[in-house]
Amino acid sequence: MKPSISGKSCFRKSWNLSDRILYINNLGVAYCCVMKPKLAIETYFEALKHLDDNDESEIAADIYNNLGEVFRSSGDADKALEYFDKARNIYIKAENNERMALIYNNLAATNIITNDIPKAEEFCQLAMEYYKKYLTEPYFPVALNNLASLRSNQQRFDEAIELYNESLTIAKKYGNESLQTTVLNNLALIAIEREDYDSAVKSAQESLSTAHKLQDLISEKKAYSSLKDAWQFQLDIARAYLAQSMELELAQRINEVNTPLDIAQAEALFLQKKIERAVRGYRSQNETLEDSYKVILHKTQELETKNNLLTATNRLLNRIISIITHDVRGPVATILKLQKC
Repeated sequence: MKPSISGKSCFRKSWNLSDRILYINNLGVAYCCVMKPKLAIETYFEALKHLDDNDESEIAADIYNNLGEVFRSSGDADKALEYFDKARNIYIKAENNERMALIYNNLAATNIITNDIPKAEEFCQLAMEYYKKYLTEPYFPVALNNLASLRSNQQRFDEAIELYNESLTIAKKYGNESLQTTVLNNLALIAIEREDYDSAVKSAQESLSTAHKLQDLISEKKAYSSLKDAWQFQLDIARAYLAQSMELELAQRINEVNTPLDIAQAEALFLQKKIERAVRGYRSQNETLEDSYKVILHKTQELETKNNLLTATNRLLNRIISIITHDVRGPVATILKLQKC
């Protein structure tokens, strides 16, 4: 059962807004770990709803980064780049170099997917520079893998294998089995490309064993895909058919509740609610403006009334002065004549 992330029961009374957003963001990460990207995206958007539209805090950047990773994993590279760029701009302003290393790496991986080699090369180099300067050795394999993937796309297989083996050594040194499955799967793909099918089978089987232990369905699926291809080229049709069957079964299990349509609907729902919130804000502003207009209109009418009264008073004053001047003129003239006599 999906926990309610908007219900009061999820939060402690002592939690402030930042704590609540962090909780929701971590819940999204948890959904990613159990391969439920639709729920992860819904959860990340729930976290964003607690932030102002112009919020540029680092927690907002973290959410944008997480959204980018989910969209990239779900095959929407353009959307992933959009969210990674949002996160990068905030991290640059915050001068958060550790996060910048992660963002550069994510941008590199996404541009490799879109086959934008110049940008991928640029971000790979930036990622390696930042990883080595600001992060510790256990994190290096992530950047090494992207650079190796780029070299593989460029058909520079010897360099790719060297980078993957360096990554694998570090992953084993620190017991990172999840990363080992990724590297081994990639080595299997290169071995197939180079028609070294025995090495491909060896790497894929090692990856499959670790992935199965970790219950990592995506890595298992990749391993079965490599085994299928290697055994097909070796004309071991029975094993190839079995590997293909397992690959299809895992694909169905992974995608049964996480179709691209589901993920698009999750984002569309958030955008719809965001627009509705903006419309409510505009309506409120419009009502405030209407109230202000009524006040201004009333004040204007008061000023017009006072102005009319002042004009009438001024006219009356001028009339009085005219009458007084006329009435006084005769006696004054008589007095002046008497003075001359």
